[in-house]
Amino acid sequence: MKLLILTVFIIFSILIPCQIVLLNNSYTENLPYDFDGFNENYYSCEKMNIRPYIIKGGVYYIVMPKKCKNKVKDNSLVIFIPGWPVMIPDTYFFWLEHLAKRGNIVLYATYYPFKNSKRYTGIVYSMVIDTLNLLGKKNINIENIAIVGHSSGGCIAMNIASMISDNKYVPPVKAIMALEPGNGSYVKDNNLIPFATGFSLKNLSNLNRDTLLLILIGEASTDDFLENSINIYDLTKSIPPTNKNIIMFKSVNKDNEKLIANHFFPVSWGLIPGVGIGEDDAPKMFDLLDIVDGRFNFFDVDILDYKLWNLFDALMDAAFYNIRKDDALGGTDKQTFMGYWPDGSEIDRPVILK
Repeated sequence: MKLLILTVFIIFSILIPCQIVLLNNSYTENLPYDFDGFNENYYSCEKMNIRPYIIKGGVYYIVMPKKCKNKVKDNSLVIFIPGWPVMIPDTYFFWLEHLAKRGNIVLYATYYPFKNSKRYTGIVYSMVIDTLNLLGKKNINIENIAIVGHSSGGCIAMNIASMISDNKYVPPVKAIMALEPGNGSYVKDNNLIPFATGFSLKNLSNLNRDTLLLILIGEASTDDFLENSINIYDLTKSIPPTNKNIIMFKSVNKDNEKLIANHFFPVSWGLIPGVGIGEDDAPKMFDLLDIVDGRFNFFDVDILDYKLWNLFDALMDAAFYNIRKDDALGGTDKQTFMGYWPDGSEIDRPVILK
C-alpha cells in the first residue's frame, strides 16, 4: 500500500508541474511561425503581383494578393513607407509577400528622386490619394487602412496618418507601426550630414483616439532613433496608453545562431525578377552578402522578422476586427513572446519601454 501511494505521489509530482507549464504557455502552441518561418495555413493567398505606377514626383508600387483560397473579405489597404533612400520594393520583398499572402493590398511608396526627400511627406500623400482613386471603393475598404514605415518612413507614416485625419473624405487610419523612426535631422558640429532628409513631424494630436500604434526600436540602434520613438509616443496625445506601446527588440546569440536588432532589422531583401535588381544581377549581389550582412542585417530573414510581421498582423486584426489585441499591445505574454531557438529554449523577449 505504501508503495502504491509513493508511486501515485511520484506520478502526480511529475505531471502536475508539466500541466501548469502547458497551461501557462498554451498560447505558444498557436504561434503561426517557428524558427524556419510561417505555417502555410496562416495564409489565405499563394502569391503576390507587383505593378509600378507613376505620378508627378515619384513612382510607387501596388502589391496585390493572387491565387487566394477564398475571396479576400475586406481588401484592407496597407501603406508601406520604406527607409530613405529606398527606390525599389526588393528591399522589403519578403514582408511585402507576407502581407499580400495574408490578403492585404499594399501601396509601396518609394523615394524618387533624391531631391524630393525633404518634401516627401506630400509626395507619399499624393501616392495614397492616387491609389484610392485608382482602385476605388470596390477594390479597397477604406474603413480599414493601416500604415507601416521604417526609419525616415516611420516618421513619414505618422505624418501621413495626421494628413488623412484632416481629410474629411477618408476615414482615420486604424493601425500604425513606426519602425526605427527617423526624421533625417542628422547634425554634427553644426553641420548637416550630406543627403540627410531633414523634415519635421506634423501635429500628431489630431489622430483618432481609437488608432492603435506600435513603435519598434532595436537595442543595437542609436539613441537618435530611440529619442524619435519617445517623441512620437509623447506627441500622440489623443491616443491613450492602452492603445500604444514602444517595444525594444534585443540582439541575442545562441550557439551558431545570431539575431541582430539593429537599425536594419525590419529589412527583408529579396530579388524580384523584372523589378529592381532582378535575377540577372542576383549572383553578384549574393557574393557580397557575407561581407555586408554581418553588420547591416539586410538579407537575413529570421525570427526577428517573423515576430515583427506577426505583431503588425495582430495590430491590424485588433484595429479592424477587434481581435488579437493582447497579441499586439499591453505588455502581455502574447505580445512579448518571441518563440523558440531550434534547441527548444525560449528566445529572449523584447522589452516594453512604454
